[in-house]
Amino acid sequence: MSCADRSASLRCASGSSIWPDRIAPTSPKDGPSPSEAMKLLADQGAASFDKVAECYSGPEQSVWELVMGKQIDIGGASSTMEVAQKAGVGPGMKGVDLNCNNGGGMRCLVRLCGVDQMVGVDLAKSVVETGRVRTTEEGLDGKISFINANSLENGLPDASADFVYSKDAWCYMPDKQLIVDQAARIVKPGGKIFFTDWMEGENLSDEEAQRFLGLMTFPAIPTVQEYAAMLEKAGCTVQVAQNSGRFSPAMDCYTYMLKYQAVYDAKKLLGWDEKAYEKLISDFEFMAKLAKEGKIIQGMFVATKKWEQVRGAGVGLTGATSFDKVAECYNGSEQSVWELVMGKQIDIGGASSTMEVAQKAGVGPGMKGVDLNCNNGGGMRCLVRLCGVDQMVGVDLAKSVVETGRVRTTEEGLDGKISFINANSLENGLPDASADFVYSKDAWCYMPDKQLIVDQAARIVKPGGKIFFTDWMEGENLSDEEAQRFLGLMTFPAIPTVQEYAAMLEKAGCTVQVAQNSGRFSPAMDCYTYMLKYQAVYDAKKLLGWDEKAYEKLISDFEFMAKLAKEGKIIQGMFVATKK
Repeated sequence: MSCADRSASLRCASGSSIWPDRIAPTSPKDGPSPSEAMKLLADQGAASFDKVAECYSGPEQSVWELVMGKQIDIGGASSTMEVAQKAGVGPGMKGVDLNCNNGGGMRCLVRLCGVDQMVGVDLAKSVVETGRVRTTEEGLDGKISFINANSLENGLPDASADFVYSKDAWCYMPDKQLIVDQAARIVKPGGKIFFTDWMEGENLSDEEAQRFLGLMTFPAIPTVQEYAAMLEKAGCTVQVAQNSGRFSPAMDCYTYMLKYQAVYDAKKLLGWDEKAYEKLISDFEFMAKLAKEGKIIQGMFVATKKWEQVRGAGVGLTGATSFDKVAECYNGSEQSVWELVMGKQIDIGGASSTMEVAQKAGVGPGMKGVDLNCNNGGGMRCLVRLCGVDQMVGVDLAKSVVETGRVRTTEEGLDGKISFINANSLENGLPDASADFVYSKDAWCYMPDKQLIVDQAARIVKPGGKIFFTDWMEGENLSDEEAQRFLGLMTFPAIPTVQEYAAMLEKAGCTVQVAQNSGRFSPAMDCYTYMLKYQAVYDAKKLLGWDEKAYEKLISDFEFMAKLAKEGKIIQGMFVATKK
């Protein structure tokens, strides 16, 4: 599934909704003929390929990759592996993916399920080109190939594949029976058709259906029972036809990403159009509500092509395990793991958190600030772009993230406003009383002596200026055993309480206005854990060099942190103080 340019009304200039990318229209002679009981979009022309394709050049794919990663479907690689396991798919098999998008599912099947060969078909040239590049980068182009064509006119031979697969991609097809028939034509007798798709659950009103179909540009949305009937009609025996149970937690995660963690990146993709962003959030909240109420679900299907109804004649059967280890490779995969779950704003809550604490500090246009331990400068770009700050200087000891930050800042045209110093934040060389404010987001947790970094901030800021920051810290009832495990896996030398940080600010000559729990840590950790366990499984395993033990340890550590967060034992503290 994919997403395109969202104008203020989530529509192109022509008025058509813009959620294309995986459409393969019916042949003109066939016209849509979905079941009479199936809910249909009132304006079928608005969901035609021609209308949707007009918008495809926008950032739809990028919006979905922002919240889903490179596996553009509900549940990502974990969902693919689950349905593949139910279908009995594995080593030595050859398969076809109809409406394959960028081929993320195919790479998962080859890499993680041992499939020998995959052919993907998609009409959208841009995603096919992206898929070919990514497949080559992973060294899988000897096992995976792409056909840039209508999935209904794919040219593949009858009974040539061990299985046909799709993930959340047939929802754009005007006539679902035609794509099911194509799958049954291509697969060998005794072979499998397995897929997931967005579909109607229970008690979806006509009004809700029209809004949902319109914003997603789905011409029609079947029920699980209707899809199962289509498979039977195509000559298959259905083994699995059920609700996957993944849609609601996934939509909660994606909505959280857009509302909080990835605010900056989402607004950037939308050209900084606030109305477009507000509409995007409204639509995702609407879909999350439908999901929570079971009105829209992800269906999961496995079916076997019958022998007695073969289509065609004469066919026969033919260390990265924990963060104390990852930290040794800081210029390697650690940053990538965090960006996988957080986006380019590497802190709890992303841009939404930055804007909240900046507002509490009264930071805005014309001001000049310093970010101590700035990482890739995501927070600085947010302050400049979204809060109107005039100038920012960031300091970080890690050369790789500083270099990345400079590149990203230049790409955004902000290098006249943002500069970097590659140095220890305690030895930054910045003049006394030179900044209107000093800022940090979840970065002082790595400092051995927190008082020293607080003192540096107080030295650099002008009298009357602000120090504002967030950080990971101790909540309530954290046991010594839990603390040792947490500090060890995060390579934090120590973790203060809110009260201890407030005392350090007072000691540095500041008056504290805000010292509180931000309330963001638990929902954020739930989201990140979901991403690693389900949505971004493939990308996480790739970053860990396909080391299963490393992946299992990563999940264990995130589940542990999510539990501490839920119990209020680890929190994100938020602070605003004024230099006396």
